[in-house]
Amino acid sequence: MSIGHYLFAQIRPVLAELRREGGSEAELRSSLAARAETLTARSRAMLAGAGRLHAYLDFVSAAGTTTGSTAGGPGPSAR
Repeated sequence: MSIGHYLFAQIRPVLAELRREGGSEAELRSSLAARAETLTARSRAMLAGAGRLHAYLDFVSAAGTTTGSTAGGPGPSAR
């Protein structure tokens, strides 16, 4: 079951805590909105990181190597 885009299992602990503490529907909405903002920020940071990794891998690939240092130093050591 889901409420909006939240799975009930994800918000069940929040609901239980609000019931224990005597929270209101407004507090629940506020808590869910704060959680959504946190998840959005984390998702955006991960996407930005993925974009930077993609650009780096394109750069390394264009340089003709996929291993070793891109600064002309030695490559990885033998195992």
